Amino acid sequence: MIEEVVAQNLVSARQALKLTQETLGQQSGVSMYVIAHIERQARNPSLQTLARLAVPLHLTLEELLSVPGKASASQDAPHSAA
Repeated sequence: MIEEVVAQNLVSARQALKLTQETLGQQSGVSMYVIAHIERQARNPSLQTLARLAVPLHLTLEELLSVPGKASASQDAPHSAA
């Protein structure tokens, strides 16, 4: 499931910025072949790889790993006074 979410978010963000896999690879330092494998859900990237991809896509790791349209639990939880 997480592979599908990461793949969807990666493709959506890359296409929204009109970046090719090659250009994203150049900007992130991640091989375009690795990017293609992630997008096809044929590879599980490390957090370091995801962090490198997130920067040129203007995403946080949380955004890259979150189901689109779903708020994170931390945003839904009420803040308690300490």
